[in-house]
Amino acid sequence: MNARPNSPKKPSDPVEKALMVFFALLLVMPALWSSGYLYVFWTTDEVVSTRAIGNFVSMSGPGGWGGAVVLETDLGSFPLHSAASITKGTPLMLELRASGQRFICDARHTHCLKTHGPDFGPAWEGVKP
Repeated sequence: MNARPNSPKKPSDPVEKALMVFFALLLVMPALWSSGYLYVFWTTDEVVSTRAIGNFVSMSGPGGWGGAVVLETDLGSFPLHSAASITKGTPLMLELRASGQRFICDARHTHCLKTHGPDFGPAWEGVKP
């Protein structure tokens, strides 16, 4: 308890202000991150177009600075964000989503993998996003 209630207040310590801002950011950042994740999750569901990219042949391991995984089909190669276990010969589809993101999925949609960049296969023919 303050012995003199009418005494002027001391200015806050700069370190105390910095710590308050730091802890406020620690509380706000998870909420911002999760809301961004939910936004991306909800906006990537609508499929604009699909095309067959052939049957699965092989997948390379991550390497280089980007750590991209390359999926190879009998029609081309596609860099991915992550790897998955896919049986050889599985027919794959390349889906273009409303958000502009592309995913490679099998016919039953048990595996959908986000592509990392441009594909190295045949160009999109007659497809308008």
